[in-house]
Amino acid sequence: MSPRALRYTRFVGAAVIARVAFGLGFPLLARVKYRSESFAESLAAIVRYFEPIWQAFELLAFVLLGVICGSLTQQARALGLFVIALLAFSAIYYLGYMSSEAYMQRRAWTAASLAAGFVPMKCLGVVVVAFLARLGLGRGHERGGA
Repeated sequence: MSPRALRYTRFVGAAVIARVAFGLGFPLLARVKYRSESFAESLAAIVRYFEPIWQAFELLAFVLLGVICGSLTQQARALGLFVIALLAFSAIYYLGYMSSEAYMQRRAWTAASLAAGFVPMKCLGVVVVAFLARLGLGRGHERGGA
């Protein structure tokens, strides 16, 4: 495998793993905190409502981030951009799912749906910013920057 293909494989693979961790971890945490469910009950409920098309849509931002970071030749810059974007993703997921469960407790069904439903859209905004940052980081390298 070429070094370029290996870079893409590593970043996209790490992004997919992060998506699975965020997609299970934050809803699980929110259900345990707000509904006082056990870990097993929460996990069963999350898996029961698994929607393949929605999961693919949520995965899109993570895969795009992996491709953007894999396209950078300098490993340190790529890893830094990846970590910063994943931190932003984690904040979006945490706030989205915690807000959704809080709204569910208040019986604000529409607000609960929108709080969780807009999580992937917000992540796509982070991807756009990461792409713009990638353009800037790539140009600095072309000019001989460190």
